[in-house]
Amino acid sequence: MLRSRTSDTAGGATIEGDRSGFARLGALIIEGHGRLDLDQVGDPSPYARWLTGIVVRRGDAESVTVGYSDDRLDLTIGCPEPHVEAVAWNIAGCMLDAAVGYHRHEEAYPEHFYLDERAVPLVVERI
Repeated sequence: MLRSRTSDTAGGATIEGDRSGFARLGALIIEGHGRLDLDQVGDPSPYARWLTGIVVRRGDAESVTVGYSDDRLDLTIGCPEPHVEAVAWNIAGCMLDAAVGYHRHEEAYPEHFYLDERAVPLVVERI
């Protein structure tokens, strides 16, 4: 299972999943291009709505971009080659053996030097 919720007002999003969902996401980030369809199970509250997919592309910018598709239905991740392993680990790999309920924040601040300062803030959670 892998799902993502967004708030239309606050601008942030979640990525929530089980071990197999995060394994699929990590593999997609390493591969560098493609789309994962997401589950839309339950009520998205306190967020406004579910996102339908995560699109990954190998970015040519210097930093990692996280945003939304033009129709705001998909979360998009643009990841330049030098940051692929860090992004795959920080968004997916560290969640593989995490306890259910464990979460982390993936947003632009000094320790996340690879993220573009305009990146959509993420909360990544093991469910």
